[in-house]
Amino acid sequence: MVTKENRLRGVACMLGGSGMLTLNDAVIKWVGANHPVGQMITIRGLFVMIFLLLLVHRPGGGGVRALYLSSWPGPLVWALMLVASTYLFLTGLQYLPLADAVALTFAGPLFVVALAPLLLGESVGWHRRVGVIIGFGGTLLILKPGVDTFRWVALLPLSVAFIEALRDMVARRVVPRETTLAMVFVGSFVVTVSGLVTAPWGWPPIDRTAVGLLALAACLQGGAYFFIVEAFRHSEAAFISPFRYASVLWATSLGFVLWGDLPDIWIIVGGSLVVCSGLYLLRSKKAG
Repeated sequence: MVTKENRLRGVACMLGGSGMLTLNDAVIKWVGANHPVGQMITIRGLFVMIFLLLLVHRPGGGGVRALYLSSWPGPLVWALMLVASTYLFLTGLQYLPLADAVALTFAGPLFVVALAPLLLGESVGWHRRVGVIIGFGGTLLILKPGVDTFRWVALLPLSVAFIEALRDMVARRVVPRETTLAMVFVGSFVVTVSGLVTAPWGWPPIDRTAVGLLALAACLQGGAYFFIVEAFRHSEAAFISPFRYASVLWATSLGFVLWGDLPDIWIIVGGSLVVCSGLYLLRSKKAG
């Protein structure tokens, strides 16, 4: 049974993980101006795995055995979904403002709430169904369908949202049987290998500054995955996922500071609806 204390821990983990992922996105967008996605995720992934290996070899870390999986099918499916979402999002990130790309991925929790009854057997009342409708309405405003400013590349982060929803479904089934470190390591390993296979297509030279930024991104990403996996360990997917919406504020702030991007009225209204729907989903938890 999920207790109130566990839910609070899950909330804290999700907020921390989402914030770290948003900062990681900003770093990758910055480096990605001069380097391909495959090169970036390979270098970042190597740093993540080094960090994890150091972590498990600390006193009380459990050693390499802490990275062992009890079974492969579930974690491997989860990792392959992570590969797909990583490539789609980072590609879209190079063509969209940070806030736009991040806001579109927020449809992911809406998909989770919509799919949770079917795939997880979790209860979703009519209050949360209304919240999902509101959130998807905000997503449509961000996409700007039917107006001159619509860009097909915006569909990349939206497709990421759907993949992440499915990935969260898998995580909810797999996480209770596996350690958090093992899940983070297998995900990082598979993503890194997927980036390495792009090397024959040509990677440009990379300087120390870019490598340092990717090392920072690795720490942020590794920490984010750890906290997000922990969040699903402590609470239900339909309850915890909407807390990711806080990232839209951080993404907007970083986008303005680093690139001078100011959100237009579509992003402001659409993003507000998405965030409000997330908050509504939380408040309607008991009412549903």
